[in-house]
Amino acid sequence: MSSDAVCHGKRDGEPRREDLVVGPLGALRYVFIHVADGLAGRRFAPPAEPVALDQRGCTYRPHVVGLQVGQALELINSDATLHNVHIVSQANKPFNWACPSRGSG
Repeated sequence: MSSDAVCHGKRDGEPRREDLVVGPLGALRYVFIHVADGLAGRRFAPPAEPVALDQRGCTYRPHVVGLQVGQALELINSDATLHNVHIVSQANKPFNWACPSRGSG
């Protein structure tokens, strides 16, 4: 982040780590549950609304998102600088997308 003046100016030192985020009552944030058995033969339609992933303050908000197969992903850049979104996937085609700054284009 220090290579971009816009991002560097938004930080007080190192980016905040969000490896393990625990709420005041002990709930965990950014956790996914994988159901490995018991849903054989069941199909679930993907939600119609897209999942939004925003670059705000030079940080992804929210930190982690989950999508259902067939659900759209909306990439948003709320910062005044160009961001590069690079997705690497094992099952889907990876992509590298330039996300123009807020208000451009």
